[in-house]
Amino acid sequence: RPALGETPVVAYAGRLVTKKGIQVLIRAMEIVSRRVPSARLVVAGDGDNRREAEQLAIQFGVAGSIEFTGHLDSRLMKQKTEAAWVVAVPTIVHEAFSNTAIETMMRGTAVVATEVGGFPEMIDNGVNGVLVPRADPVALADALVRCLSDRELCERMGASARERALSEFTVDRMVGKFLDAYAA
Repeated sequence: RPALGETPVVAYAGRLVTKKGIQVLIRAMEIVSRRVPSARLVVAGDGDNRREAEQLAIQFGVAGSIEFTGHLDSRLMKQKTEAAWVVAVPTIVHEAFSNTAIETMMRGTAVVATEVGGFPEMIDNGVNGVLVPRADPVALADALVRCLSDRELCERMGASARERALSEFTVDRMVGKFLDAYAA
């Protein structure tokens, strides 16, 4: 994993739609920016709510701390997010499996995600990431501040996330679990 950047960065990668929780993340960043003034958010993705998200960032006074990149190809996505200290996955609806979370864990980056769907099965709270209640910008902000205030914590959680991903979420392991489920 590349070293964490000097600036504490949160990354978000996904569609900019209500169910993905982008509005919750922007509200959380308003709190984060007061407690960790150097914090930045990189929002990689596009969607029906992009304009609304940009307006919300202006409304909450955090537009200068957020970079909306739009849709990125995989090379640019890696470039924009590889130095992030943590990736936020603030989904507010049930999501059985999150590619963003798994890819983040494989990369060795800590994840802050909501306690919905499959996230509690992927993330050991406080070990390889942090789980927060869904649609709760204060809890999300608290978790992000905790991470962005402690580089070593992010590095430890990222290393643990990678170990977990390599032991549980490789293609071979997932296919094996799938076949086991159907054989039962």
